[in-house]
Amino acid sequence: MEYEEIISEEQSISLVHEMYRIYKKGGLPVLIAPPGAGKTTKIIVKLVDLLRRVVVSFPYHPLVDEFYKIMQGRNVVALAGGKSLCFGELRGEFRYFTGRCAYCKYAAKSVPLKFPVHHSMLKSLVDSGLCPYNVLKSDAKNAEVLLKTHRFVLKLDRPLVYDEVHQDLLGRIVVRERLPQCRRSKNELLVELEELRQKCLTDRCDDSDVEQIELLQELLEGECHNIDENSVILSRNPPQRISFGLTATPPERMPKKWDVIKVEVENKPKLVSVPNIRTARPYDISDFLALYEHLRNLHSDIYVAAPQRVLDNINSDRKFAIWGRESHGLTYSSSAILIAEPWLHVAAYEQLPHVAMQLTLIQMIQAAGRIRPWNLPKSRVVYTVGPLVERHEDYFVEFFNVEYALWDGYELRRV
Repeated sequence: MEYEEIISEEQSISLVHEMYRIYKKGGLPVLIAPPGAGKTTKIIVKLVDLLRRVVVSFPYHPLVDEFYKIMQGRNVVALAGGKSLCFGELRGEFRYFTGRCAYCKYAAKSVPLKFPVHHSMLKSLVDSGLCPYNVLKSDAKNAEVLLKTHRFVLKLDRPLVYDEVHQDLLGRIVVRERLPQCRRSKNELLVELEELRQKCLTDRCDDSDVEQIELLQELLEGECHNIDENSVILSRNPPQRISFGLTATPPERMPKKWDVIKVEVENKPKLVSVPNIRTARPYDISDFLALYEHLRNLHSDIYVAAPQRVLDNINSDRKFAIWGRESHGLTYSSSAILIAEPWLHVAAYEQLPHVAMQLTLIQMIQAAGRIRPWNLPKSRVVYTVGPLVERHEDYFVEFFNVEYALWDGYELRRV
């Protein structure tokens, strides 16, 4: 389905000039607009045109790839980390981990790059005995536009445009069962990390060693909240000096350091909340599946966003996992979407209630945005289940015209 972005060409010029004015005064301009409004295709493109030498950071590689296509013909490079480009990983000689490059024999050779360059183009360099990751790190700074993910750190004296800037504020939550490392001091973790790194530099380490290195690095970069059965890790993206921020789904409480520029939505799509159906564990999902079949008769092209355990019971190619890369920045052609409860593990809400709830609410908005409801609000409808919309109605009415209905086992009855 074709659609027109909310942000017009004329408006995009005005918004970029306002963001630049705030930036030059030393502020942090953050543009807030719904998914599909035109933040990437219009605002970020115009920021690149204005700044010329710039770093643009996205949450996931698929978004980097999409923007790289938009940037074709420019002096641009799309970056990737060592796990994708390390010589040892590609040749199966050794495993990559942060810090190995300083000791790696393949890090001494390089060749100049000709831009534009996407990281996937460089893997053939291993046939010449060159490390694609080292070549990329050595020469990428010569590109005018650098595209990366939030977890890839670049220390360059140029502006940083940071997409989905709420991720820098909130981080991400990982729940692991019975993790004894959470009870140890940082000094103990550092000692074990150094021992494992040295082992992997001198001997061939196995997958468990590399996984332990990655876990220790995650613990040292984040916060660990230990409870009897589960450990909750709040992992933040590496700190970077952000020049321009953009987000479709801000948290309920925005930081004071943000200089907010908000794109108001005149025509909001309809959201129908069905609070008497639950999909979070330990609830039975049979009512949700029945509702899906009912809605599929009303909307033959309906999409479903749900946890994987729910998706496994749905026979359709119009579905995606509610957490993860598929639920960010991508567009699905559909007139409706049914969203299951995006609940995190209960331990996350016990240990980090505010952050966990903000991430949950944001994820619902992100999932709804995949069908671009704000671009064609009269022909799009979002269905959600569970109590979240009712409990946080003030948040959702910013984005939707909210209605409520109850499922009686056969049809929806509006209330």
